[in-house]
Amino acid sequence: RVAMGRAIVRNPAVFLFDEPLSNLDAKLRSQVRGEIRDLHQRLKTTSVYVTHDQVEAMTMGQKIVVLRDGRMEQVGSPLDLYDTPNSVFVAGFIGSPAINMIKASISDDEQTLLIPQTQTRISIPKGYAGMKGRDVLLGVRPEYLTLADLDAPGSIPCIINAIESTGSDTTVICDTETGKVLISSKQRSQVRPGERMGLTMQHDKALLFDTATERRIEAH
Repeated sequence: RVAMGRAIVRNPAVFLFDEPLSNLDAKLRSQVRGEIRDLHQRLKTTSVYVTHDQVEAMTMGQKIVVLRDGRMEQVGSPLDLYDTPNSVFVAGFIGSPAINMIKASISDDEQTLLIPQTQTRISIPKGYAGMKGRDVLLGVRPEYLTLADLDAPGSIPCIINAIESTGSDTTVICDTETGKVLISSKQRSQVRPGERMGLTMQHDKALLFDTATERRIEAH
């Protein structure tokens, strides 16, 4: 706070914050984050804020620049990066719990994905013509997955591994043939570890990435 005050009295054209909250505990970090945001709104001065904390980036930034090995991976608003990440790296950096990545391939009908480990077919949005047989990574945010009956159409078989509840949010960790998959919900879950269930997803929220380049495949 003292350092911020010293900078403010100079009336600079730009503020540079280099991970200013990294040494604070969670409660104080949240408080000071709000103070910095209020200062920015009052002073209307451009601020460059460097952080490894995605929560800080998502809640404080009007525009985020994601860097990887010194190169700009993507530039955009917080929700742009969350909803339409350009790469597997950006998709994994933005969002908590982390996005799920599942190996799959585009079926011959180009309207479904085949998950080879479970032979599950999942509907995908239109726009992937000419890509049959292409190996992809299916990215799906935890909030777009739900638990269903084991034999529900298009469901991925899973075994409940653990349930993490913070009171307002619940994360269910599932074991599948493709690896661990996370589900997040505002509802409190009644399932128990060891139960066998199915996973279904919102098909219009599917993100497809090329397995070789790890870049997002855009529907056309």
